[in-house]
Amino acid sequence: MPDTRKQEYYQKNRNKRLDYQHEYYHENKERIKRLREIKKESDPDWVEKQRRYNRKYYAKNKKQIRARREYLRKQREKSAGAA
Repeated sequence: MPDTRKQEYYQKNRNKRLDYQHEYYHENKERIKRLREIKKESDPDWVEKQRRYNRKYYAKNKKQIRARREYLRKQREKSAGAA
């Protein structure tokens, strides 16, 4: 059973969290790119391993991912229609 207090907290602070993530990414964008390059250089198979992991993850969670995308698409359409 989901904890309603946690859900309320995360819903209430969603925009703050997204703003923080956005700001963090832009501040550390070059660092993130460089670390990814180092990973590729140190392990030539890293890209393929990452792709295999992503394919496996998507196959396992395809239903939930598609349901979430559909839900978000409907939310965007609804908000676009209201604006």
